[in-house]
Amino acid sequence: MQGGHAIADKEKETAHHKREMQLKLQEEIAKQEQLKAEKAKKEAELLEKEQQYGTLQEEVIAQRSIMKKLRNKVHALERELKDCNKDQAGEKEEMLDTIREQAKDIDFYEGVLNMLLTKGE
Repeated sequence: MQGGHAIADKEKETAHHKREMQLKLQEEIAKQEQLKAEKAKKEAELLEKEQQYGTLQEEVIAQRSIMKKLRNKVHALERELKDCNKDQAGEKEEMLDTIREQAKDIDFYEGVLNMLLTKGE
């Protein structure tokens, strides 16, 4: 029976080794699944970051466009203000010229009246 024990022991050892190998295989499969899950999670995070970056980049482009339009509007208003100031200065100068001419005319008419009329009249 020693031969039978040897075979039985060999079978037990083989079965035990087989179980150990199955456990190791299951552990490896579990590790691989965990690694796959982590990889998928990291890829999802990276994709989300890329999408956020795309969104932020688009927002930056839109804000720059708005700023450019507003800058152009400010420059246009500044030019318009300068034109208005020039027009106003020109009109003011014309009015002052008119006032000076009228003052000269009044002085002339007063002089003519003073010559024609005596002080008693």
